[in-house]
Amino acid sequence: MNSATIVLGTDQNNALLTSIEKLQADRNPISTLYQSRKEIGDRIHQDFLRVVQRFADLEIEFHPIEARVASIDKQGIGYAVETNDGSEIFADIVVLATGHFPSQNFPDLIDCDGFIESAWDWERLQSIPVGKRVGLLGMGPTAVDAALVLSEHGHKEVHALSRTGLMQYPRPRHSSATLSVISEDLLRSLADAFGGLTVDMLIALAAAEFNKYPGSWGRIQQAFIDSSKPPVQSLRRGYARSDDIEDWFSVLIALERLVPLVWSLLRESHRKKFAKLFRSVSNLAYGMAPPQALRVLEMLDEGRLTTRGGLRNVRFDETNSCFLAEFATVKKSKLDVERFDVVIDCSGLGRDLSRAPWLFVEPMIQNGLLYPAEYGGAHVDFRSGQVTDKAGRAIAEIYCLAGSLTIGSHFVTNGLSKVARTAHQSAMKIHEKMDFLTATTRPWSEIKAVINEEVGEAT
Repeated sequence: MNSATIVLGTDQNNALLTSIEKLQADRNPISTLYQSRKEIGDRIHQDFLRVVQRFADLEIEFHPIEARVASIDKQGIGYAVETNDGSEIFADIVVLATGHFPSQNFPDLIDCDGFIESAWDWERLQSIPVGKRVGLLGMGPTAVDAALVLSEHGHKEVHALSRTGLMQYPRPRHSSATLSVISEDLLRSLADAFGGLTVDMLIALAAAEFNKYPGSWGRIQQAFIDSSKPPVQSLRRGYARSDDIEDWFSVLIALERLVPLVWSLLRESHRKKFAKLFRSVSNLAYGMAPPQALRVLEMLDEGRLTTRGGLRNVRFDETNSCFLAEFATVKKSKLDVERFDVVIDCSGLGRDLSRAPWLFVEPMIQNGLLYPAEYGGAHVDFRSGQVTDKAGRAIAEIYCLAGSLTIGSHFVTNGLSKVARTAHQSAMKIHEKMDFLTATTRPWSEIKAVINEEVGEAT
């Protein structure tokens, strides 16, 4: 049997990202530069089918199996993968491409009637009866998606609730920025010289990088101020500038790609401070697509969406079968309360492996194949995705793509671009360990050339 993993040339690593964002520095109307979720999903689906067809053309067996993985155990030089229907598969290498699981920040509500644990379950969202008072717990991109879905299915009033009361700032156009101050070598040298990176070091380096682009430091500071305003003001100001090419955003995108390395080099005592700082700028770094921002603005203006900050707690009132959201008031000793028929958890990504919905996680932890990380997920090498022990030593030929499993090592895991990048890195690492001249009847160089030509933009 022939077997191989498809890896494209590094020049095509960002092809999927280009397809998703389409942010070329031309002057087309901003509304034409983004694709809908359906368009992106259809594109990925078609690319996947083309790769599967190439498997057949290259006489590589492909076996899709519809089942849940119950356990992954070490067996000889490989791994026994057992599914929930009792079947077993032997693998030399395992890649865990499980994505994220919901945050589960509201464990006391999980079994309550009317609580939707996963905002990604669009079928459940679409089944909510029109007229029910719906509260979204969170105001990030997941909450925005949920609000748009509910609006499309006839809901005339949706309420988004969060601690800060802030939404993502509309992202401007950007070009490709080349960092001239910060480099991976510089970060490693500083970490070696000073016993790890500090937040103050990173702020100074970032300021120097932005100052290489005239006016960028001042413009990002203004954008940060604008993003901290109530959603109507923030979205309106950001959308007005979204057709401009902003150097500050180009630099921000380039710096974001260094986050996994920075996270690995930080002094342990500075990690919480860095996480807090990163959260404060995340509304800029992961800005809302302008067409989506315009739709949200329309919902806010028409009263179909309301937002409220100061959320402190949500509890279920069994007597009245409803949810009570509690908010801070000017008088610290008093809380304001709002009632909701349905609440949807849109508060973020799952981190705690003890709450992961995947059956194989607990057995892997017990068998020493996964080590939970302090900041969530498991210990993995942030470059290759290979699972490691707490000291960073590789412990198995098991790899994790960006998602809840890697959140404690990558720190930033949301977005298709992260998945595409980690998939490429893991695949390249795997291929370094495989001898294609003996594992396949055709040389790897020939297989790769055919795939690069036929598949093109698939990642």
